[in-house]
Amino acid sequence: MGAILEIMNIIENEIVVLDIAGARARVVCGKPSVEASLIALGFVPEGDQLVSPISDVADRQKIVGALIELGALFASGRDWSPAELVDLYREQATILTGYRMITWKNPNQYLIIDR
Repeated sequence: MGAILEIMNIIENEIVVLDIAGARARVVCGKPSVEASLIALGFVPEGDQLVSPISDVADRQKIVGALIELGALFASGRDWSPAELVDLYREQATILTGYRMITWKNPNQYLIIDR
C-alpha cells in the first residue's frame, strides 16, 4: 500500500480507480470535496481506500458511469485494469462518454490521458 500513498501524494485532488473488475470497486480519493459523492454511490472507507461492492455487470457499468461523471482517473495496466474495462464498455457501446486514464512510468512520473 505504500506505493499507492506515494502516488496519491503526487496526484492531489483526484480520484484514482484502482480496481473495478472484481467483486468490489476500489478507489483512492485525494479530493475531500467529492468523498461525500463517493459515499452516496455506496463507497465506504477501508484503510486509505474507498470500496464498494459490485453485484453484477449492470451495477459495475453504473459505477463506472458515475466515476466518469466525477472526473475519476482510471488506472491503466494489465489484467483487466480499470482503463481496459472502460475501453471494453466503450467498444460495447454501454459507456458512450470519454474518460480520463492515468498511466505510470515510475512511482514519481505519470501521464493523464483524455480518451
